[in-house]
Amino acid sequence: MRYQGRITTWKDDKGFGFITPNGGGEQVFVHAKAFVRAGRRPMAGEIVSYQLAVDERKRARAHRVTFAATTAEERKREVEHKRLYARTTPRKGWLAASLVTAFFALLLGAYSTGKLGGLILGIYIVASALSFISYGLDKWAAATGRWRKAETSLHIVDLLGGWPGGLLAQSAFRHKLTKASFQTWFRVTVVLNLIGLAALEGMARR
Repeated sequence: MRYQGRITTWKDDKGFGFITPNGGGEQVFVHAKAFVRAGRRPMAGEIVSYQLAVDERKRARAHRVTFAATTAEERKREVEHKRLYARTTPRKGWLAASLVTAFFALLLGAYSTGKLGGLILGIYIVASALSFISYGLDKWAAATGRWRKAETSLHIVDLLGGWPGGLLAQSAFRHKLTKASFQTWFRVTVVLNLIGLAALEGMARR
């Protein structure tokens, strides 16, 4: 037997949430892995159809979850969003690659003239590589319904010098580009990191 309800709570970073059945009743736990051929991440407020199952503790949970059919207007908006996304992503990728190349060129220039220590340059290289890999793993987890990395952990690596790798990864994996809150905090980490770099360079000149 299948039931229908609305996702009233969804924690995307942890990959689970709760469904409130139509007509009311106790909320049902749902995990990202329970969605059948989802193709995208669930969001709070969406109507879903599901079967009921029980876990090892005899607690109810949603099983074989599918999204409810969208209206023609919703499908039209989704198609338009995909077209816009496809047009803007290549431009963002080119811009990201240019910015990262210019930034590392400046770092190498400062290092060659003795204005920047080798340790700092190494930190940026290692942190950028770590950030790029972390974004890639998070994208893979999102696509396969596995446990996601907390956004805070991505921001911390970016703040510590990994933002060039994070910037490249966002375009390469098409990940986190359209999430406004994430982009806002990402920009904050970049600004704070650059301020810290400027402060370290100023101290080195004294």
